[in-house]
Amino acid sequence: MLIIYEHYKGTQLNFPVHLYDRKLVAQRVLAEFDGHNQHDLARKYGYSQKWIQMVVREKKNINK
Repeated sequence: MLIIYEHYKGTQLNFPVHLYDRKLVAQRVLAEFDGHNQHDLARKYGYSQKWIQMVVREKKNINK
């Protein structure tokens, strides 16, 4: 942390909230989803349960 401080002190830095591409995370969620683990997936990937539900719902709609 001190190295970063010394190098960037006085500079405003912005870091992304999510380090993963949303499409990649959606693919992983769909692969790991078992019907009962929305909360675990949301915590694992740092997204809301509502977003996880949306991804699963969209996949179901595409498959119909």
